[in-house]
Amino acid sequence: KSNIGHLEPASGIAGLTKLALSMYHRQIPPNINFRKGHPDIPFDVFKLRVPTEVTPWDGRNGGPRYGGVNSFGFGGANAHVILQEHQGNQRLQTRPVQGPVIATISARDPKALKALATDYVRLFRDDGSGSAVDLCAAMAQRRTHHPKRLAVVGATKAEIADNIEAWLGGAAPADVAEGSANDVRDKFVFVFSGQGPQWWAMGRQLLEKDALFGEWIRTLDWMLSAHADWSLLEEMTRSEETSRIADTNIAQPALFALQVALHEMWKAKGIRPAAVIGHSIGEVAAGYVSGALTLEQAVKLIFHRSRVQFTATDKGRMLAVGVSRQGAEEIVAGREHRVSVAAVNGPRMVTLSGDTDAIDEIAAELGSTDVFHRVLAVNVPFHSHHMDPLEDELLASLGADWVPSRSTIPLYSTVSGRVIPGEELDASYWYRNL
Repeated sequence: KSNIGHLEPASGIAGLTKLALSMYHRQIPPNINFRKGHPDIPFDVFKLRVPTEVTPWDGRNGGPRYGGVNSFGFGGANAHVILQEHQGNQRLQTRPVQGPVIATISARDPKALKALATDYVRLFRDDGSGSAVDLCAAMAQRRTHHPKRLAVVGATKAEIADNIEAWLGGAAPADVAEGSANDVRDKFVFVFSGQGPQWWAMGRQLLEKDALFGEWIRTLDWMLSAHADWSLLEEMTRSEETSRIADTNIAQPALFALQVALHEMWKAKGIRPAAVIGHSIGEVAAGYVSGALTLEQAVKLIFHRSRVQFTATDKGRMLAVGVSRQGAEEIVAGREHRVSVAAVNGPRMVTLSGDTDAIDEIAAELGSTDVFHRVLAVNVPFHSHHMDPLEDELLASLGADWVPSRSTIPLYSTVSGRVIPGEELDASYWYRNL
């Protein structure tokens, strides 16, 4: 303004241009006609200085330079813009990718798909065309996706080229999937399992080959260390002989960590659920993915949930039975104080839980029938009356300040059987989840 005067509506852009030029030339020009500051302005107190000569301008500690532009209009229209210097020598942080990648090829019709696939064979055979990871990333993120599609898996450029050539030759390689996109976008529902499918080497290959998955497991290991005196990462990498994955206090956090890391891995690939549902402990991961729980809350919950349930070890058993809910209630009738219908998993599949002698008694009775039944390989009678004494300790562990948030993804509750707002996932809900 001291150089060109009032510009009315264009006044702000003049200051913005001056600041951009100052950044470009790495110099701050002097203010013309300035001799002495107003005596009522405490320049030193406010750490202000009006440049009276050309001043070199370097970023602090080699970092980018920042500048602000004030445009305070006489009529009350005020604006302030902050600029940051672009440093052209900065490189994006990249994460190494190990193992197979997916090459995505699409076209408008089958003939065009084959023609494009032929071109990609030449590209993947070219040593100077970049890495397999970079090529596949560009194909997935920078190309328009047409209806006729081909997905080709390979760990190297040569593998991908070989698989494409095999498909072009009429073969049906296991690492090639061909299909057509639907007019209606498919929606995914993520289902998070409960305790039971854990095994000593679960997630091992992903830990070794997928950097993002491993990064999330290590993050969860660090977060869990605030509560546990054992290491999640150590437990997930033990040998079969030394594994403690069958113990409830280890199995539940490990399953939770696996599920969260898998979700984050898929999320990074652009795959996000339209809804989530979790069975038993799976609801903890589902609660996090839905947005109702922070990661810190979910880690705290899974630790204390598994810890208090571990205290009920060897107090009972569980039995899977191939009957309806009504049939299960008839089996339990007269034994309600010893056995509960723990879960209704399907129209004709339920789980019973309770005292060991009562479960053995029911199993013996069913042994003389053709009804499917199987004693589960668990040592805690989950979802039975044996969980009742754990209520006070779980609620105390979560604390009075436990406040869930509004969910951003619909969560189907396996406690209530309905879509549940995130705000309802309070401490008492998680006791009912036991």
